[in-house]
Amino acid sequence: MQTCCRVAAAACARLRGLFNDTYRYRWERIVDFLKLHYALSRRTDSRFWIDNRARESIPSSLRDYLEFWRDHCPWHEDFSHREEVFSAASYQYILYGMGFQTYPAAWLLNDRDRKPGARKDERERPHYAQVSHGVATQQPGIAVESAALRSAENLTKQRPLLACAEAAWSDQTGLLSVAASRANASMPCQSPASIMGGGAHPRPANRHKR
Repeated sequence: MQTCCRVAAAACARLRGLFNDTYRYRWERIVDFLKLHYALSRRTDSRFWIDNRARESIPSSLRDYLEFWRDHCPWHEDFSHREEVFSAASYQYILYGMGFQTYPAAWLLNDRDRKPGARKDERERPHYAQVSHGVATQQPGIAVESAALRSAENLTKQRPLLACAEAAWSDQTGLLSVAASRANASMPCQSPASIMGGGAHPRPANRHKR
């Protein structure tokens, strides 16, 4: 019985130590991450911000990380735990969002990495030449399309004027129709005989009756 109690007590002490170490590490990372916001600040409007950039106010673990990250970008392998409170991407977001500079050491670069711009230009130069040649050969067609577009724009601009002219013409046509109708209505109705100049004369009425 006593042996079992000693084993259980030892196991509890071990678990207690693991728990304390784990949460102490997590709280230290939380402090480092929060302090990172103040250590990188460039504000000088009060002693609060100035004092928080002082080296003695920054935890030693964060100072080591900042020195380490001067040579390379934060990465998940920089931390000792597999599951961190804040990932490497979170540190990247704060570091480079607040103007932190990383300068890779020369020994980390090979000849290919030292001149990425020149290597990229050499790789893309044939593509640029091909594109330039294609643009040159397409210039006549582009000019024709531009002229067509300008004509279409002019037509679009003239459409309101054409619509106004069409409306005016419709109004004039309507007025002419109304005038013709009124003229026809005011003319006296004549018989065909009177129009042709002939026809029988009306017989006088018989005034005397027998």
